[in-house]
Amino acid sequence: MTKKQTVPMTKNQKRRFRCNFCVASFDWQKLLNAHWVTTHSLLACRWSVTCKSVFSNSVNRRIHEKAFHLGGGRWVCDHCGAQFVFISQLLKHNVKHSSMQKYRCKEKHCSKAFKRKVELLDHTKIHEGAQLSCDVDGCEYMTHLKKRLTDHQAVHRPSDSKRYNCARYGKQYNYR
Repeated sequence: MTKKQTVPMTKNQKRRFRCNFCVASFDWQKLLNAHWVTTHSLLACRWSVTCKSVFSNSVNRRIHEKAFHLGGGRWVCDHCGAQFVFISQLLKHNVKHSSMQKYRCKEKHCSKAFKRKVELLDHTKIHEGAQLSCDVDGCEYMTHLKKRLTDHQAVHRPSDSKRYNCARYGKQYNYR
């Protein structure tokens, strides 16, 4: 269990013990301990005091613990050494190393093929004619993918400027 946290109290108040994983608070440490065991013990990560991860079910908790606290998984890619908790993850990853391209464009005069369905879906936007254009005066750059437009717009900014603004904390970041 993680360290107990107490809520600051005024002169005539009782001391409150607050749960680190939900909004519950209790008058006694024993009640907090009982709450922890009955509510969170099966769903919280048990491998690190600093890890505050809580899961909707024990299967997801075990996946997290194997992936982040036990050094990856037992399934290892023969090509690059990447480790996975489940064989299904390894099989999905192996597509990256395959030369087979089973997703083909169905447009009449297009012979493009892709390894992953999402790549084909991105490609079909070319044929649909939906174009995004750069909003900087004098720039005629156009693309069908939002990510490419965002990357392109970086050429119009000074190198020290930040790309993303956080509305909550008022800070700026280069990456999301």
